[in-house]
Amino acid sequence: AASLILRKNFIVEVTGDYAWEQGMTRFGIDDPIEAFESKKYGPAIEFLRFIQSYVSRLSDRVVVPSEYLKKVVSGWNVKEEKISVIYNSAEIPNIRENKTGLRKRLNIGEEEKILISAGRLVKWKGFDGLLDAFSELTKVNEKLRLIIIGDGPEREKLELKIGPSTPLG
Repeated sequence: AASLILRKNFIVEVTGDYAWEQGMTRFGIDDPIEAFESKKYGPAIEFLRFIQSYVSRLSDRVVVPSEYLKKVVSGWNVKEEKISVIYNSAEIPNIRENKTGLRKRLNIGEEEKILISAGRLVKWKGFDGLLDAFSELTKVNEKLRLIIIGDGPEREKLELKIGPSTPLG
């Protein structure tokens, strides 16, 4: 309404499927997003789904952080030419310590390979599955280390799975 009154463009940023995320968090939905997109659910979830698609269709432009999310949003009957992909970025800190010093501080041997994953620690990001997969990888190669950087509601659960000696970054 404000964009119409002020005669300004209405731009929406969509960083995820809010209806699906709320379904996972509050309504016990366990379906992956691909299955969620093609099923019908109860009135609360359908209302959230309607609102997000309605607002997106009314907008002048929808900005998403990935081609994958562009495909999801176009599934809401939003014209593809209205959707722009602007990838997320991260600010890289200026680290003055050398690699050897950092490895020593993090207790990572020179011979170890490091895998890093960063993101919001929520159920649908798959960090739980990443820990399972990493556990299997270390059976093949003991010289692997996983660093997870992030925070969110799943942090405590993930730390319990990892064990008390390895906090998340």
